[in-house]
Amino acid sequence: MEEIKYSDAEVAAKSDDYSVCIMNNERFTEIDQPLHEHFSAWWPVAARTVIKGICADVNARRAAAQAILPILDKFPHGVPTPMRMNTYEVNALHDLYSSRLMFEEQYLNRIMDHFCNIIASTVKGCDRVLQQSQLLSKQLRESAESFSLNASSKNRRIIADTMRMYFTRILNQRDTDLKLCRSEHLLQAHDIKRAETKQLDDRISQAVRELAPKVSPDVLQLLQDSYRQHMRNIEHDMAKRIQEHCQQSWIDALR
Repeated sequence: MEEIKYSDAEVAAKSDDYSVCIMNNERFTEIDQPLHEHFSAWWPVAARTVIKGICADVNARRAAAQAILPILDKFPHGVPTPMRMNTYEVNALHDLYSSRLMFEEQYLNRIMDHFCNIIASTVKGCDRVLQQSQLLSKQLRESAESFSLNASSKNRRIIADTMRMYFTRILNQRDTDLKLCRSEHLLQAHDIKRAETKQLDDRISQAVRELAPKVSPDVLQLLQDSYRQHMRNIEHDMAKRIQEHCQQSWIDALR
């Protein structure tokens, strides 16, 4: 996990979410409303869309591609604005924010791994279905060719009609098995519970209230902005790993 560093530059423009407390007219309150979409909210939805698109019809595959293609644009990397103020109280608040980042990083790792594993399992399951279908089709074709060698024209037409009927059955069974595979894996794609951080959040809020009379409001805002940007960078790292998984394991199933 990247450590938060400080220096005395101008306050960066207000960042996104993952705030624990925010200043409003010199009062600090906890907030729950995100200012951008959380990775933890986006990825489960996107992952389920990917699962639905694996070896599916063109519209489902297109939806899956659209769900993950802008991933790095959605979670860009940034450089937190540092500052040089280094008092005991500021360092203590920094340590609390770093602990909060650790909890969030662990949680995001769990979410990412959980859904990546399910997607990879879906791809393998669907691939087995396709291989079985291809094998049956090959065996049917070979049998039809063998029977047709010495058959009359009438019997050849009967064999061809029979072969088309069985091909249709094989393809229908393939499509049914693919749907079943996707559905079974979607049932496994449950949400991951977030670890309880209320006590830590309360300590951060208390530290901010105690520090407020002692430092400039800009210092507190910069600390919060730095925390937010570090959180965004963690999300960016998760997004890069998902992109790598997609390129290595999923992309063919979505073509």
